[in-house]
Amino acid sequence: MNSPSMPTPRFAILSTNALVGLGLKSLLERILPSVEVVLFSSIEALLEEERHEHFFHYFIDSELVEREQARLHDKLHRTIRLTQGEAVAGHHLDIRQSEAEIVREVMRIRHFGHPAEGHGAPRPKPEKQLTPREIEVLRLLTRGLINKEIADRMGVSLTTVISHRRNLTRKLGIRTASALTIYAMMNGYIDE
Repeated sequence: MNSPSMPTPRFAILSTNALVGLGLKSLLERILPSVEVVLFSSIEALLEEERHEHFFHYFIDSELVEREQARLHDKLHRTIRLTQGEAVAGHHLDIRQSEAEIVREVMRIRHFGHPAEGHGAPRPKPEKQLTPREIEVLRLLTRGLINKEIADRMGVSLTTVISHRRNLTRKLGIRTASALTIYAMMNGYIDE
């Protein structure tokens, strides 16, 4: 469970194919347990929901992106097009691949995030390697644990966990739990 100061990162899936949408939702929830994935069957439902809550990423059928570019304009930089083998510009995910290939493809999508968190531009390299304890804290954060739960799981004090999180922020230049989750996914800290 995320703490109140760190909202749960949310991903939106917009697919006219219910099986594709449900399968991708299940897969994303499994590889990113701290992320809330919301499935939509129409652009109207997505836009209505977004009036109240914003999404970190959008996984949208490629045909819908083409047909609805004007309505999706402000989301295109955070959109991953769901394709069926066709070549398209920008970030895309071929849904005809095996589960393992889709997981690897999701992991390859680099430097693609919420502009408010500065992920559109290349991230600076960490100035130092992460320690094994920092990696452990990072992995537990991606599972949605709050600092106290991480401390209990690791058998350390709350102050120690806060210190590890501060070091992660300093080394990686990443402040939010959602951005740390994406970093962990993209850099192989979350097992497939």
